[in-house]
Amino acid sequence: MKARAINLAKNIGIILAVGIAYYIFFRLTRIGIKCPFNQITGFLCPGCGLSRMLLALIDLNIPLAIYYNAAAFFLLPFWVAVFISYYYEYIKYGTVKMRMWYKAVLVLTFVVLIVFGIARNLTHLGLHYSNNEDFEFSRIITNWRYI
Repeated sequence: MKARAINLAKNIGIILAVGIAYYIFFRLTRIGIKCPFNQITGFLCPGCGLSRMLLALIDLNIPLAIYYNAAAFFLLPFWVAVFISYYYEYIKYGTVKMRMWYKAVLVLTFVVLIVFGIARNLTHLGLHYSNNEDFEFSRIITNWRYI
């Protein structure tokens, strides 16, 4: 049990280190990860804006995080709950059963992201077009905390 917990902590530490390095790199250079799907097709995939959403969350700028990727923002608590439950069970027992609610979250995530991916490409709905340069939009929305 202790070895599984240590192994998980190492893996989470590596992921956090990479995330922190990306955060510092982005803040210094303003060069972000570009979506290959968007670059090839010109359409937004359901994950477009995810990096900027996480950067906005780090800044505690909730409106901007929702602006960049509303679906991922509202699905994030479900993903965190599955992650914690799944790895708690893994650490405690060494195996994990695919619980019914895990499957439900996965199906919900899939459906929401497909619908969101289609809806955000319908320009007549007025949904936002993501690109890596629009992080500067945060200057407009950031002031919500000071009103």
